[in-house]
Amino acid sequence: MTTSAPLATCSGPGAAREGLGESPREGLGAGPFWALLAAVALVAGFLRFYRLSWGLEDGVIFPDEWVWWRRASAFVPLSCSSFEAIGLPLYPYPTLYGYIVGAFTALGTAIGAMEPPSPPPIRDLEVIGLARAVAALAGTGAVVVTGLLGARLYSRATGVAAAALLAVAPLHAWQTHYASVDPLLTLLFAAVCLPCATILQRGGAAPALAAGALAGLALATKYTGLSAVVPVAWAVLARAHQERSWRAFWIGASCAGVAFFAALLLACPTCVFEFPKHYGAMRWLQHVLWNTDAFPGYRLVPSVGWYGRPYLYELFATLPWGLGWPLYALSLAGVAFAVWRRTAADVLLLLAVVIPNFIVVGGTPLAFARYLLPIYPALLVLGARAALALPRPRLGIAVVAAIWVYSGWLSLAQIAGFSLEQQKEVARWIAQDARPRGARVAIPSTLLGYDALEPFLAAQKLGVVKVREGEWWMQRADYFVLPERLAAVYERGAPEGPIAQDVRRLRAGELGYQPVQSFEDLYPQRALYAWLDPGLHPALGAYGFTVYRREAEPAPRRRGRP
Repeated sequence: MTTSAPLATCSGPGAAREGLGESPREGLGAGPFWALLAAVALVAGFLRFYRLSWGLEDGVIFPDEWVWWRRASAFVPLSCSSFEAIGLPLYPYPTLYGYIVGAFTALGTAIGAMEPPSPPPIRDLEVIGLARAVAALAGTGAVVVTGLLGARLYSRATGVAAAALLAVAPLHAWQTHYASVDPLLTLLFAAVCLPCATILQRGGAAPALAAGALAGLALATKYTGLSAVVPVAWAVLARAHQERSWRAFWIGASCAGVAFFAALLLACPTCVFEFPKHYGAMRWLQHVLWNTDAFPGYRLVPSVGWYGRPYLYELFATLPWGLGWPLYALSLAGVAFAVWRRTAADVLLLLAVVIPNFIVVGGTPLAFARYLLPIYPALLVLGARAALALPRPRLGIAVVAAIWVYSGWLSLAQIAGFSLEQQKEVARWIAQDARPRGARVAIPSTLLGYDALEPFLAAQKLGVVKVREGEWWMQRADYFVLPERLAAVYERGAPEGPIAQDVRRLRAGELGYQPVQSFEDLYPQRALYAWLDPGLHPALGAYGFTVYRREAEPAPRRRGRP
């Protein structure tokens, strides 16, 4: 890839007369670049497809995946109603990801490769596996596009390094292991920057059309995808300013706008024709985020610490947790270097991608780490560029290699633990310990689907007693199983609530149970990351459980105490 023609850039140290390509001469040839990028894609694909079927072999799905099964089942048989806004009042997502999963489901059933989706309860888990595969493909594609983006903006070496780092970024690697829209959204945010770079370099209608279409697809994937219009708008404005031409602005803006709405109409027709439903879903989501106590494990509360507030929590908890400390430190170095250099490529990634997404996501009173995934490609391109810009090139390569090895080990070790073996061990242990057989086991009904205990207890012929919040003391059972993830979530998010009080009474022996066996939620570097916030947990399935056995009658319930 040759160096781009110079562009008008922001003034600053070392920024004079720099264009999208900083290196006067490429140090990595085209052949080695494509070979290395293919190798990185293989690593990325392995991490994203490894253990992708966890839980499915046991007939258990992640509860959030129900919406995608429902969306895909509407495509068999295929009809006009398949494209309706299914489930919008309850599941506030646009339709693109569901359309893709539904299209593959319709194709698979048409050629006889899979059975048509059955009515509830879900018995055919092929659809869920297919939905996960779509997310895994999107995640792998995001790694490849990040490599192309780094090469396009800076150098081929930067592109390979950025792709390699994203391939092993922990949260990005394991987010595909349950069906979600975030990997696809991340891919689209990385992809939209490619035509934006072309707009900055030479303008034209074709790149504006491509950029607008990709931004429309981002909005059709998730409502926060609307932020993808910012890099498009900035590129069009910057090019028009460089040419000192209103004509360039109107051509770029009109082409991008037409393509945006055309892509949105194609990928989410209900967003246009049934806009009130989508608007209602967005209002419902805003109400849940701001005006309710939902998602206590992700709500910003003083108990987290001084950074338990908007923006600070993202900087000091979710980003270092999702990237891992070494990748996070490298990303911060990349941001600082970009602020110092301020080239057109720096501004595109930092001002038009990272900052708008951070403002939109970081300002909410909830902090889901995956919501910041769309900025990962930009952050890692900047980080790779900063590392390779060190005075000694070999030092930069060594830094990237060391971080890659650590992050790859961390991601692989976390993904290797995704299973429901812990739940099976809990059920087997109780069944062996119980005398006589057929003991009754109490489990909290809150977050029951996420803990996935019930089917395995039932398989061991154990009686299951579901206890509601504030009523743990009312139920009599031979054993009580406490999911430690549940305890951490409510002790963190609602320390004075009924569940946190129930947990304290259970642990104090006031409910008549004593701990007899524990199954820890071990994962690599737990001490390094869990202290950020006990609500952050990288494992899927292995949440940690403590088994309590009834030893005595519960202590008398104090008046006025739940």
